[in-house]
Amino acid sequence: MRILPHSVLALLLGLMLLAARGAEAQAAPHRPQDEGRHDTPFESWVVLAHLTAPDGAERDLWVAFFTGAVSVARVSGVYVVLANGADGSYRVRQKLEMPLVGRVSHTRGSLRERYGSNELTRSPGGAYELSLNLDGFRLELSLTPRKPVTDLGEITVGRGRRQRHVASPRGEVVARVTEEGSTLPLRGLGVFQHLWGAAPEQEGVAEMFSLHLDDGSDALTMVNRSLPANNSLVLVDSAGVPRVLREFTVTADGVGDGSGLSGGWRFRADSADLDLRVMPRDQGVRVDFVGIPFRIVRAQVEGRSGGRKVTGQAYTTCGPRSAERLRPPAGTVAPAVAEPSSRRSIERPPAMQRAFRLPYGRRILLLFTRDKT
Repeated sequence: MRILPHSVLALLLGLMLLAARGAEAQAAPHRPQDEGRHDTPFESWVVLAHLTAPDGAERDLWVAFFTGAVSVARVSGVYVVLANGADGSYRVRQKLEMPLVGRVSHTRGSLRERYGSNELTRSPGGAYELSLNLDGFRLELSLTPRKPVTDLGEITVGRGRRQRHVASPRGEVVARVTEEGSTLPLRGLGVFQHLWGAAPEQEGVAEMFSLHLDDGSDALTMVNRSLPANNSLVLVDSAGVPRVLREFTVTADGVGDGSGLSGGWRFRADSADLDLRVMPRDQGVRVDFVGIPFRIVRAQVEGRSGGRKVTGQAYTTCGPRSAERLRPPAGTVAPAVAEPSSRRSIERPPAMQRAFRLPYGRRILLLFTRDKT
């Protein structure tokens, strides 16, 4: 039997080890143990949900846990937006925590983020569990994934800057909201998103959309008009099989620079026989997130996918300039804007002559524009 020299054996072992590590890195976003904290300057975990009360009343929910550097300090926190579908009103709440002993804990290898009395967890293969207590507002929420985790790959958040983006595109949500002594049970659909990587830059501002369609399929996309190299549209069919489209168009019926905020967006991809209109249900709500304004917008969807007529629901996000200059779509309710960390509700943004772009993900991504670590 021929014996290989030690140098050759070492080389072969090294190549095998590198191949194994490469395969492990590629598979990482699909493993439950990868849902916990990463050693990156920025990370966030976000739930978007379309919910209904027993009496048929609609509620829409956005919750973001985040951790990252703000100015010279590392801060972790929770932001919550709850929308009332009946009158178009929104309530915004926030809680920020400094990394004090016993107040903030992160977990690697599994999802367990605890910021004060607010916690986000998931046991392997189980549901995502949220427990929040924000100045008398309590939320207990469970999101049970109905499809496998979808890897959206890297998204561009600045010149030479990337973040990894994975999502559970559709899950069954059961929640209870308690405020002012009254508890409201809610049920519906939601999406769970996880992003980590480099701190975004201003030119990394993008439009992000999450769509639930009534045929059981979902669509997730992020469109960066300034840095389009990594733009993608991910379609996840009713069986949970993803399809990544790199060639698609997004046009807007909005005024001004065509952000779509006053008239909606249109997605088209010939290869998937896709033609969808995403239309804002109202003018959304402004949130001042660590000093950066953005706007969450609820939307409805109609059009064609795979040759079939579809309808559905969506969320998108507007960036800083859109938050300042937004004209609500004709015929919709102009809701009050809730100021974060305040009981004051009311301030209607004036109608403007133009709408601007800069959109979804910014709710998440703009959040960390000041992260310098």
